[in-house]
Amino acid sequence: MDFKGTPTTDEGREARNAMATRMATAEAARNQIVNDVIDRAKVFQGGGGERYELNLMAKVEAAAQASLDRLFPSFKDADDNRWHAVITAAKGGAEHALEAVGWTDAPEKHPVCAALLSEVGSGKRGKEIRDAFEASPYGWPRDAVDAVLITLHTTGHLRATHKGMTLSRGQLDQAKMSVTDFRTETVTIPAKDRIKLRKLFHDAGVDCKPNEETSKASVFLAHLVDLADHAGGEAPMPARQATAHIDALRGLGGTEQLAEIFKQHDTLAQQAKDWGKLAELAGKRKLAWEMLCTLIKHADAMPGPESAPAC
Repeated sequence: MDFKGTPTTDEGREARNAMATRMATAEAARNQIVNDVIDRAKVFQGGGGERYELNLMAKVEAAAQASLDRLFPSFKDADDNRWHAVITAAKGGAEHALEAVGWTDAPEKHPVCAALLSEVGSGKRGKEIRDAFEASPYGWPRDAVDAVLITLHTTGHLRATHKGMTLSRGQLDQAKMSVTDFRTETVTIPAKDRIKLRKLFHDAGVDCKPNEETSKASVFLAHLVDLADHAGGEAPMPARQATAHIDALRGLGGTEQLAEIFKQHDTLAQQAKDWGKLAELAGKRKLAWEMLCTLIKHADAMPGPESAPAC
């Protein structure tokens, strides 16, 4: 039919139509045979179990789904298309960001959060965490892993360090994730305690906005040491204030440091107040004292009294 083309006579057209009918009938018979063969095909799951769905497509789909369930048994824990909403909420400082995926209990109790906290332990890099949970037996989407890491960082369950700098809440994002180092925190700071810490820092002269408590803690402690240095020293200054407890606090980091600062809240608040007053007073009097010492040195070189008070 392809070789002869389209006939121009009535007899040729009739012959062509008859041949087309025979071809269509043959194709229909062929298709029926193929369909019958396919419908009668058996599908066996890995391990030898046969699938008994109605047709081949249903059998293959059911077998594939069963294989995926076998390969990624924990996938269902993170099977949700709303993780991007969790990322947005957590970056904004929301401690209950998991409500976007329907979770209203404590964040650390969510199956995905619990698994990540266990994996991170004393320290893991973001790329290692992603690789672990994108593979079997999890197969979790990257957004799910990133969303939970950001959420746990926001709630204070994880400490995140990027290029040697501890990230404050809201600073962690997906772009930094793979090269950020994570470690679990042994303690968490409730929101009301964070408010009290911010007031402590502010009263000491260190401006601290929400989600900046971790980064401002080191600034606050350095400020206390500076006050101690200016509030005491060599005679006639008062004895230098003891700062061993502050040095111990500076040796900590992250939420652990905040928790210890909170435990010593009243002491540190009083010291910041007292040392600030002493430093201010010393600053006012030190200039006059240094001027007096200078005048005495000049007086020693002048004729007059045989002796002058030692400076």
